[in-house]
Amino acid sequence: MILYGPSASGKDTVTAELQRLDSRYQQFRRLKAGSGRTTGYRMTTDADLAALRAAGDVLWENRRYGSVYVVDAHGLRRQLHDGIPVVHLGQVQAVDAVRNAFPHVR
Repeated sequence: MILYGPSASGKDTVTAELQRLDSRYQQFRRLKAGSGRTTGYRMTTDADLAALRAAGDVLWENRRYGSVYVVDAHGLRRQLHDGIPVVHLGQVQAVDAVRNAFPHVR
């Protein structure tokens, strides 16, 4: 499931309610390289992100607050296998990138 909207638009609140109703819903934790908040992210390094880019495993990335945030195909595929990932996105292009990478997922 993709939740689209700007920061502070309620994506965390909706995700928490979905989890309360059905434990299969789990927030997709994006990869993050950089400083600042670590909660809710899978922390990584710039070198690891470069390897993911080279392997074609980066579906979407954006830079904000001096950090890089990534939706990776491997992480999303793994979470799709285990349940229903809830991906928080704030850019229309990111929604398109994720949907195009997983056209068989409704």
